[in-house]
Amino acid sequence: MKIEEAIEMLKRAQNRGVKSIVLAHWEAVEFGLKDDDNWEGIAEYVEDEMDWSNAHDRMCDIIENDDDGIIKMMIDDAMSDLIEQNIDMSDQIEENNDTTTEEV
Repeated sequence: MKIEEAIEMLKRAQNRGVKSIVLAHWEAVEFGLKDDDNWEGIAEYVEDEMDWSNAHDRMCDIIENDDDGIIKMMIDDAMSDLIEQNIDMSDQIEENNDTTTEEV
């Protein structure tokens, strides 16, 4: 895939509201090759022929088998942050209501 194509793909994802992704890439030099027209064809062929389901299945395994509890901890932290934000917003709403009531 050309970098321009990847950028366009990422822009489309961003426009759909996607905020975070898992991303990996391999450059020609990692295979002892030059980044030239030959590499462009090789990269396209490899991308088309690669069985990406194995990578997806492995990522699912990592997420589902969170033995260390890291993902659960991250989700718990995110939920705590959301709860704090909701509490802060509730306090602000109450303050605004009190101010509005006092003015009337």
